[in-house]
Amino acid sequence: MPSASRGSANGHDGETAKTTIAFEAGDPENPYNWSRAKKLWIVFLGTITTLNSTVASALPSGDSDQLQRHFHVTVDAQLVLPNSTFLIGYVLGPFLFAPLSEQHGRRYIILLTYSAFTIFMMATALAPNWTAFLFFRMLAGLFASTPISNTGGLYADVYGDPVYRGRAMAWYLAVAGAGPCLGPIPSGYLEQFGWRWTFWFGLILAGSCLVPLFFLPETYGPAILMRKAKRMRKQNPGSNVYAPLELQHLGAQQFISKVLGRPLRMLVAEPIVSATCLYLSLIYAVIFMLFQAYPIVFSIYNFTPGEVGLAFLPIVVGSFLALVPVIYWDYYLRSAKQKNKPWSSKEEYQRLPLGVLGGPLFSIGMFWIGWGTKQDHWIVPMLGGIPLGFGFVLIFIALFNYLVDSYKIYSASALGATSISRSTFGVVLPFAAKPMFRTLGVAWAASLLGFLSLVMCLIPPLFIRFGEGLRGRSPICQELAKGSGAKQPEKEAADEEMNSREMTDEEKSDEGKNEEDKS
Repeated sequence: MPSASRGSANGHDGETAKTTIAFEAGDPENPYNWSRAKKLWIVFLGTITTLNSTVASALPSGDSDQLQRHFHVTVDAQLVLPNSTFLIGYVLGPFLFAPLSEQHGRRYIILLTYSAFTIFMMATALAPNWTAFLFFRMLAGLFASTPISNTGGLYADVYGDPVYRGRAMAWYLAVAGAGPCLGPIPSGYLEQFGWRWTFWFGLILAGSCLVPLFFLPETYGPAILMRKAKRMRKQNPGSNVYAPLELQHLGAQQFISKVLGRPLRMLVAEPIVSATCLYLSLIYAVIFMLFQAYPIVFSIYNFTPGEVGLAFLPIVVGSFLALVPVIYWDYYLRSAKQKNKPWSSKEEYQRLPLGVLGGPLFSIGMFWIGWGTKQDHWIVPMLGGIPLGFGFVLIFIALFNYLVDSYKIYSASALGATSISRSTFGVVLPFAAKPMFRTLGVAWAASLLGFLSLVMCLIPPLFIRFGEGLRGRSPICQELAKGSGAKQPEKEAADEEMNSREMTDEEKSDEGKNEEDKS
């Protein structure tokens, strides 16, 4: 017998009543019940696609001189475009790919877009002129946006326990934070062989990760149920069994307005998403501004392009060091829950305290880089990258996990909204980097960014104080929390599936948590 629970749902326009299916407790097809090894495989695939995407975003940073000579670029501001056009793709992609993954599943969306990203990496390496080069960079960024906007949803699909989901997200975000800072290193050293070799390197990196991606299973619960329902109808043509996702009956106009527009609606209408996007957009744009500023910062030490690329390594080190307090906080939170401390069960205390720590560290890093350039040795400003990367990743971990925990099955759209906003900032603000650092000087330009990030430090503690009330007033969060009651007709099917996933998680929580703890 199929491992599914059934409930009646009335058909439309007087049609015969349809039977909807949902996961039963212990159903092996439910991603929450998959083995630890299978879940870690999914974490690995999400990580390598994210690494490829983020490294590619900043890959041309060390090639500015070669690109300027080869394509006869006469305006310095245009040298920001190789990174910015890629990020334009990051802006556009989540509008389409994040909601599509919530309608048709993750696997084929990720596989198709990553394949297209690999193709356009090759096209960039073969670009005959500046216009074609920038166009191919934009298309590469468009298809590379999927790992950025969908990986959080991928992990939310398979990890019901917020502790393990949080650890998976922490690793993913450390890689995502380190990736752009690794991009200038190969381009800085390969530029002596010609700018095309930078993109041949990117193609090799992307292609080597494409093969294992074919072994990515479908993780999206509603899509798995839809596949199950189709299989049941094929085996028994007389059955009237459907998955909730099949009963949504979205027309083209509804699909565009309700599904494709969901990330933008969440960005505008959800205060939690709006504030998160503002903070993440600023610190993300600061990192991309440093790709323009570091050649100025380290020019007094006569650094080569390759050495300027190596100056980003402390940011990478700080990104991975941020995992230490994440693991410590997990154990501290678990201990608090065992002691039944009231605060430990609140959503706002699961990850947001990490953001309270990370915010000041990010600001300290900017002040350190700015004022450290007056010292005699290049190591002083370079080491400022450690607290910068440390804080950067902690802020992302805190706020990304808060979005995933708050918006659950709509987390891909919430994260897609953050991708849209921060990529927009990443496109625009780097154009101001060189004029600002040359006009204000390194110390005061870095301090300006440090003060702006210091103001944003208030967002995580404000979420801790007021987040529960904000979630209580959010229509989406209310919908996810209730799991029952009157709903809008077009949302019923998705809500039924969400309820079944939450009920399954509760029914199996004792066994599932014990098994993972033993591991």
